[in-house]
Amino acid sequence: MEEVNEFRIPIEPSDWITKSRIQSFRFCKRQYLYFAVVQIPFTASHIMISGRKFHYFSSRFYRLVDVKEKPTFKYYRSLLPNDPDVNKLYDNFATFEVQRMESLLTQKLDPAIFFLPIVNEVSVKVTDQQMSGHVDRVWLMKDVQKLDAVIMEIKSGGIASKTSLRREGCFYQYLISQTELKEYIGVIPSYIGVYSPRNNEYWFEKVSKRSMNALFETLDELVYLQLKWAKESKINEKLINNEPLTEEETKIFDEIWPKNEYADCTMCPYERQCWL
Repeated sequence: MEEVNEFRIPIEPSDWITKSRIQSFRFCKRQYLYFAVVQIPFTASHIMISGRKFHYFSSRFYRLVDVKEKPTFKYYRSLLPNDPDVNKLYDNFATFEVQRMESLLTQKLDPAIFFLPIVNEVSVKVTDQQMSGHVDRVWLMKDVQKLDAVIMEIKSGGIASKTSLRREGCFYQYLISQTELKEYIGVIPSYIGVYSPRNNEYWFEKVSKRSMNALFETLDELVYLQLKWAKESKINEKLINNEPLTEEETKIFDEIWPKNEYADCTMCPYERQCWL
């Protein structure tokens, strides 16, 4: 239990927009309220802890690997730790990276350029728009003889809805386009992708205008509700202090932050706090 408590999820400033908050808002507006506005902290699950471990050591892998060495499972796996809770993820990751390296060598692409990520676990902030995010990987790639890049999300818990993943990728593409990171990469990545070491799944596609428009529609709604809720500071204070709401306050609360009737509340860290 002590180990779990060390991985308590950090809370960002309430007026910033992040990928996690967009996810939360899309899943259930009330979950977003508790997570981003009221900011009720929650303790990470064991799956989250395993994911954090995997993120750290898979990121370190690229700093240790010698791209001139023959790509074998034994060599790649030796660069990752032995941890009973995470070994399956490490095994799948080593297998995946061997296959990716072999594919690059077959295409006669330079591993130093195309195997190693040009961006590896980097936090990005757009201060004037109060947006931030953590980019897991960006890989350079060739797209019909043209240099391009793919933004890769690492999902240690598995690949979920592709609709949500498309919005996440669009959010990261937008962040990169608004910062000096686009000059560092050399291009604004046209592709978004996801890798799940739990199931050894890989998926990627080109960013679409439709997905980008859907992202901005979500952001517009999120900001609108935040501004509307800002007028209800008394109700917000009651929620922070875990105080009961009056009938009229409950009506306002339900109107602004409706509960998602179709969401699986057992997957929500705020299931017990969601008393209304």
